[in-house]
Amino acid sequence: EVIWHEIEQIRKDRPVIVSMGNMAASGGYYISCPADAIVASPLTLTGSIGVFGLMFDGSAALKNKLGITVDVAKTNPSADMGMSVFGAVGVRPLSPAERAFMQNSVEEVYTTFVNHVAQGRNLSVETVDSLGGGRVWSGMDAVQIGLADGFGGLKDAIALAADRAGVADDFRVVTPQEEPDRFTQIMKLMSAESRAELFAGEFGRAYAELETLRNLFARPGVQAMTTLSVELR
Repeated sequence: EVIWHEIEQIRKDRPVIVSMGNMAASGGYYISCPADAIVASPLTLTGSIGVFGLMFDGSAALKNKLGITVDVAKTNPSADMGMSVFGAVGVRPLSPAERAFMQNSVEEVYTTFVNHVAQGRNLSVETVDSLGGGRVWSGMDAVQIGLADGFGGLKDAIALAADRAGVADDFRVVTPQEEPDRFTQIMKLMSAESRAELFAGEFGRAYAELETLRNLFARPGVQAMTTLSVELR
């Protein structure tokens, strides 16, 4: 939602063109839909426009398989909603009220999602809902049903952005690169990776064999080795 909002702000000043690669999953399409134009490959997995919630109840398995039970002291009936052990296993099932709360939250997010797509793609809410519901589309289908505008890759999207911006005959692509500070540069020079690059240049092929021996000696326990060294080219 935050990224969607930022793209909406950018569109006030300049055209926004989206290139969907191999996949624009649920969140991927969420942030793509406000763009002025969307290009995709015929095989791009598009969507789904859908939302789901999941609460895993492992209380029976914990008790019956491991003999683990959980006692809780709480201030209200839902204070331990979502509580888990081992970071993932829920300790009790949801109550009807809690399940209704989760369902309401899911539907609220889904409604927001559908409205964003309808606004961004100039489609009715009913149409987007019929295309949503968790369905996944190919890029070929996405263009036909209005979720994308045409086929192409990143270069095509850049060319289209330049054309929309009125600079098609005079533009260049610049990749920003953050220069590391002096301390970071010094630490990098002291790193094992930098030393490896230095020694590899000085010793050539012999360094590869040295690295192989170092890796072997670093492994604990008994090792079985062959006297042959196989090199694939």
